[in-house]
Amino acid sequence: MTDLLPAAGYIRVSTRRQAEAGTSMDEQKKGIERDAERLGYVIVEWYVDGGVSGRSDRRPEVQRVITDSCSKTRPYHAVYIYNFSRFFRDDFETEAYRRKLEKHGVQLLSATQQITPGPHARLQRAIITAMDAAASDINAEQVTQVMRANAKDGFWNGSVPPLGYETYTAEIRGKKHKKKLRVLSSEAAVVEYIYGRY
Repeated sequence: MTDLLPAAGYIRVSTRRQAEAGTSMDEQKKGIERDAERLGYVIVEWYVDGGVSGRSDRRPEVQRVITDSCSKTRPYHAVYIYNFSRFFRDDFETEAYRRKLEKHGVQLLSATQQITPGPHARLQRAIITAMDAAASDINAEQVTQVMRANAKDGFWNGSVPPLGYETYTAEIRGKKHKKKLRVLSSEAAVVEYIYGRY
């Protein structure tokens, strides 16, 4: 096929581990390219947000693809995503940005969740994105409960430890290293000095 329409490809991975491993990115890219070609599109530029949540629009690449797509030059006929949850995990945000693209003559297309054109398209999208949003909310609640229980048991939940502390493995449960905080002597004097000055 020669007269392929230009499209942008948007990829998001939610964890830094996924972003570094690249597996999820590769799977999304291949799936998008395959479906784009099937429908007569070619991906001319990729936009990739690595290690970020889909629950917010505070993502540099999602904002860039929207801005570029809605520009006066209109470089793309479509923005391709792997599935709607890769675009947003919020049904209202998904629809708001989809409409913004549509207003500028750009389609939002999913490689794995095809929407049938016609009067039922809106209902199909609403069901898919609402289910994605609900799954995200349930997952967030479960993660919060696990983190609270972990903290209640005296373990560190992750991220960079505060100044004056370091993490160490206190227990190993299966493959999981349960970590706790301890004073880091090389920084303790600095913390004491700051506290004293305050």
